[in-house]
Amino acid sequence: MARAVSCKGGELWAMDLGQPVDECTISFELAGEKSCWVATWNGIQASLWILGSESGKVHAEFADLPRIRTLTSRGDRVAVGMDDGRVMLFNQELFSRRINREDNDSDEPTDDTGPKDGQSRLSLQEKLRSLRK
Repeated sequence: MARAVSCKGGELWAMDLGQPVDECTISFELAGEKSCWVATWNGIQASLWILGSESGKVHAEFADLPRIRTLTSRGDRVAVGMDDGRVMLFNQELFSRRINREDNDSDEPTDDTGPKDGQSRLSLQEKLRSLRK
């Protein structure tokens, strides 16, 4: 169970991550709040959760990782050291851009109902018909 507690007292949020917490660090801002990077370990595999430190919102999760031995942050970077010797380095600008792109992709309609999408779809259908002739 991961919990965030306010400096003024009181719990901000609590989340059951399904595994014991192994490492944790607070880092750069995502979506207007500091991010909380939490590594969990179940004895076989690790997960890395990126949460909003005030809201508890899940920004990203990486699963099926080797055990995370080191999780540290400085400024606009987070470093993750794993049992197998790999090191992942996350940069705030790149990570924020990727997270925002994924959020925008999931918000877009997938049924091609927009006027531009409909026109390009009709145009494509016409081209396919002409090729069949």
